[in-house]
Amino acid sequence: VGPRVLATSHVLDPVEDVLASLRSGGFTPVRAIFAYRLVASYARGYALTEIGGFAIEVPPQTPLPAVRALSRRLASEPTERSFRDGIAAGVGGRRVTGVAARTGTVPKSKAAARS
Repeated sequence: VGPRVLATSHVLDPVEDVLASLRSGGFTPVRAIFAYRLVASYARGYALTEIGGFAIEVPPQTPLPAVRALSRRLASEPTERSFRDGIAAGVGGRRVTGVAARTGTVPKSKAAARS
């Protein structure tokens, strides 16, 4: 999950699949790169946060009403659905399911509907 150069076919094949899917779905080169980077960054950050844990402890004297009000939900264990919902929120509320949530690919039926 850490920083590394993507330089082998094993690592680049999924990137190729995502970019090809986005392009065949009608994304411009710039938007395909943006979508890929959005999903890749979200997935890496999510994985790092999952490793570190989602627990949040607000000291009693600290006035953070929004954090305090949502602390139980913030600390809850994430699920695959919470990951998918986060991806969907990141791409403008579009529904993202299955392989799309894990790889950033857009199903051809959904991509055709967007064009």
